[in-house]
Formats: sequence, structure tokens, C-alpha cells
Amino acid sequence: MDFQPRINKIFRNSVFAAGVIIFILYFLNCNIRLSENEFKLLALLSSLLLLGIFMFFWGWELFGIKSMIENIPTSKIRSLPMGIVELKGDALAKYPLETKLNGINCVFYKYKVEKLVVTGYGKNRRRAWQEIAGGQSITPFYIKDSTGSVLIEPFSCDAELERKYYHSEGNYDGAKRYSEWYISPGEKLYVIGYAGKSGDIMAQRKEKLLTRLKEIRGSAEEREKYDLNQDGRLDDYEWITAVEDIKKAIALEEGTDGLCDVAVSGRDKDKMLISDKSEKELLSRFALKSFSFIFGGIIIFSVSSYFLLALLRSSGLITN
Repeated sequence: MDFQPRINKIFRNSVFAAGVIIFILYFLNCNIRLSENEFKLLALLSSLLLLGIFMFFWGWELFGIKSMIENIPTSKIRSLPMGIVELKGDALAKYPLETKLNGINCVFYKYKVEKLVVTGYGKNRRRAWQEIAGGQSITPFYIKDSTGSVLIEPFSCDAELERKYYHSEGNYDGAKRYSEWYISPGEKLYVIGYAGKSGDIMAQRKEKLLTRLKEIRGSAEEREKYDLNQDGRLDDYEWITAVEDIKKAIALEEGTDGLCDVAVSGRDKDKMLISDKSEKELLSRFALKSFSFIFGGIIIFSVSSYFLLALLRSSGLITN
């Protein structure tokens, strides 16, 4: 799963489409001999044509994301299946966490710091914002619905959040602007991810197990509990018995909840989606963006193609 358009795929499709157009022009026997103004117009129209192609494929990618979200059913946490799941509920903290820029209490955040870079002079003067810092938290937290709660591990995720903090400093070269998005405890949450064994909980259990095994090694009284043949040392079987007893004790301490070792996260190359918007809002946003790019791309492509062909005909470049 990927909840952002795949730039590489869009670029490949655009280059392929552009190659087909170039082949068609060559097939039509185009002789590229233009005046300076005609060449500038040709370059402009060609750029617009390629822009239209790129916009179309970008919109198609967004439409695919929208369809993917629509096709994933919402699961109740109590009956959570393993695999791809869609969850809706309230955010709950597992560990203390504060936002990077403002120190606000939260369960998840992302931030971005940008710097204004001005280059050139006069007509060649250019202004561009460059990201100089940014990132998002990976601290696990919980999502809770009316049936229970489950751990969220945001190790590989796309976050569709409303920006809750913005600040800018300066107006000239070197100016900075700061943006921050975050989810507060108790906030409504929408999540799509992969439900499976929790790496965080597995690591905690391993640490508990190792700590208690060290306690047994360091205490004659504890070793005596598992020294079944009373020979003063623990053999392999007796150590296995100790390990199994400790695992059972840890499980009892954590409770009998079937989801105590389950988490929802991204997996391998598949990302998860975390949003403070409802499913309906997300679908509306993706639908608006996808149709805008698809039809905008078609219009730009059609208009630029019309004027490009008109230019080629009027210049005598198309001889057939």
C-alpha cells in the first residue's frame, strides 16, 4: 500500500506517452526547422503537453488510492483480523510524547522547517522554499473503539493531518517558516495498516524474560525452585522449565486480552495511513484531487496538442 502518488511510475508513464508522441511526429515526417519565435512557441506547447500527460497520470494514481480506501472494510478492534485493516477510534497515549517544535502533549506528530532561498537578479530572480528539517514521530500509541484498543506502531506511515501550527520569520533570503501537525490524546483517528505481531511488545517481553533469567542465575533461592534433581545446578531441561514459567507469568501480568501482542503498522514496503479526518472527508479529498488532475490534464493536453499541430501545419513541418 502507498497513500501518496508513486512519482517513479508517473514519470515512466509520462516518458512513454511523450515517446509515442515523438514517434508519431517523426512518422508524419516532421522537419524541425523553425524561426526563433516559432521554436520558443514549440517548446512552450511541448512543455504544456507533457504537463498535461503528467497531471493525468498523477490524478489516476490518486484515484487508485481513493478506490483502495473504499474497498477496505472497517474492522472492530475486538474482532480484528490479521492483515490489512481499517480502524476508527480515539487516540490514547502509551508513552509520553511532545511535539518537536512546541512541546505540546500528543501521541503522534510531524513537522517541517523551510528556508527561503533567493537566487539571480532582475528578470532572472527566483524565490524557492527549501526544506531544511522535518520528520515525524515513531512512538507507539493506542487507538480505542467501543470494543477495545490496539497498539499503533507508526514506523512507516503517511499522515493526512490538518496543520495545527504555522509560523514564519522574515520576508527575504534566509526567511524561515515552521509547520507542525499532531494528534492529541482523545482525538478521533482513522487508520489503515497491517495487523500483526507487535515488534515493540515482543522486545519488551524479551527484555523482561532476560531480566528474570538473570535474577534466577544470581539467586540460589530462585535456582532451587527449578533444580528438580537437587544437584545444585540447572540443566537444559530445568532452564527450559524456568523459561516457560516466566513466559506464563509475563502473559498473566499483561492480561488475557487476545490483542495484547498485536499492533497495526506499516509492513516492508507497504505504508500505513494515519489521519485526523473521517473516511468520508478523506475520500472526498482524494476524489476532488484526482478528478481535478485527470480532467485538468486532459484539457491542457488537448489544448496544447491543438495549437501544437496548428503550429506544425502553418510552418509546413507536417508534410503528410
